[in-house]
Amino acid sequence: MKLLLWMVMAFGLGMVVMKAMPVSAAEMPACVDSERGNAAKAKAWWDRRSPQEQKYISELPCEERYIPMVCIFLWVPDLQSCVNKRVGDFRASKYCDQQGFELLSEEHVACQKKWIREKYKEPFPNASS
Repeated sequence: MKLLLWMVMAFGLGMVVMKAMPVSAAEMPACVDSERGNAAKAKAWWDRRSPQEQKYISELPCEERYIPMVCIFLWVPDLQSCVNKRVGDFRASKYCDQQGFELLSEEHVACQKKWIREKYKEPFPNASS
């Protein structure tokens, strides 16, 4: 009986210690803050991001990490669809630029629509998909 009492007390103490430990946010990825920025302010901004926001920012390549930040700044209610759509637009535009189409031309727009329809895979697909 004493052994059971000690085990319960140890378990309870362990739970209290774990609750008292600070929860650490995910590390801020590279490319999020400029080198000339204030590191303390950047860290504070990163720590205010939700886990979903941190995921979307962290899992994109550096050149695309600004996209979720724009969606966050604009307070878009459906962050996932905003990020997926804007990443698709960015990648399609980049592809069509490389194909030599003039920016804002009808051909460029048609190229983007075709690329998104035929080749684009969302970086953050819906779980039900």
